[in-house]
Amino acid sequence: MNDRGSVLLEYVVLCCFVGTALILFMHANFYNPVDGFVGLGRDLVAFYQRFQTLLARPVP
Repeated sequence: MNDRGSVLLEYVVLCCFVGTALILFMHANFYNPVDGFVGLGRDLVAFYQRFQTLLARPVP
C-alpha cells in the first residue's frame, strides 16, 4: 500500500522535470514574450497562414 504514494511522487517529479524542459524549449525556440514568435514558432505561424489562405480560396 505504501508503494502507491512512492510511485505517485516519482510521477509528479518526472512531470515537473519534463514540464520545465518543455517550457525552456518553447521559450527559446517557439515564443518569446519580448520578441513574439521566434525560430520554429515563426515557421509554424507562416505555414498556418499559408494553409488558411489555401483553404479560403474558392474552388471552381
